[in-house]
Parts: sequence; C-alpha cells; structure tokens
Amino acid sequence: MSLIQLDGITKYYGDKLVFGQVTAAVERGDKIGLVGSNGAGKTTLLEVIVEELLPESGSLRKAGQCRIGYLPQRPERTWDMTLRRLLMGELREIREMAEALRQLEKEMASPAVYQDQELLDQVMARYGHLQE
Repeated sequence: MSLIQLDGITKYYGDKLVFGQVTAAVERGDKIGLVGSNGAGKTTLLEVIVEELLPESGSLRKAGQCRIGYLPQRPERTWDMTLRRLLMGELREIREMAEALRQLEKEMASPAVYQDQELLDQVMARYGHLQE
C-alpha cells in the first residue's frame, strides 16, 4: 500500500484552476521533489496533502503509519519565534529518537552491557530499530 495516494485531485481558487485530475502515489523510500514555476500549484498541492486545504474533487488516502512533517511557506510568526525554534518544533520526534540513540550508545559502552552478550544483543536490537 502507498504511503500517500492521490486520485484525481482537482483544486480551484475561485474560477481559476490550480491543478486538475492529479493522480500520484508516494511509496516507502521514495524521495520526492515538486518542481514548477511560481503559481503552478506546488504549495497548494502540499497543503492538500497535509489537509490544510480540501480539494474540489478527488480523493486522498494516507497509510496509518504515514506521518508528514510540514513547514509552511509562510509560517505564523510571533516576535520570539526564530527559524531554529520553528524547525526544531517540527523535528521534535527526530530529536527524541537521536537522544534515545545516544543513550543506547552509552549503554553499549558500559562494561556491564558489552561483557554480557545477551544484554548487548537486546540493546543493539533496540538501537537497530530506532535507526530504521
């Protein structure tokens, strides 16, 4: 099953067609780039995918395990919001996983772990799962 499936997505702004009958799929491991001239609908398509906008027709399906990190083209800003803070908020889950990897690395370096093959295997299995 595709992570994201677009079937016949059409979007208008007023009476202006932004894009019509877009059909596409994103599979696990895909690397995607949206390329087009200004006003071609790249941002609008992303806003449909993250469900900030609804299309006039077509369907959007996302796999249950699919999570999308989206940084809007024009994010809401407060006076104390920096680009770093904005990005780090979007990357919270990745930062937590990186910290968990560092903790597991410390465990693997501990003699109590690396001298016990069964315990080392358990820690390394958790480490491998997080890396994946």
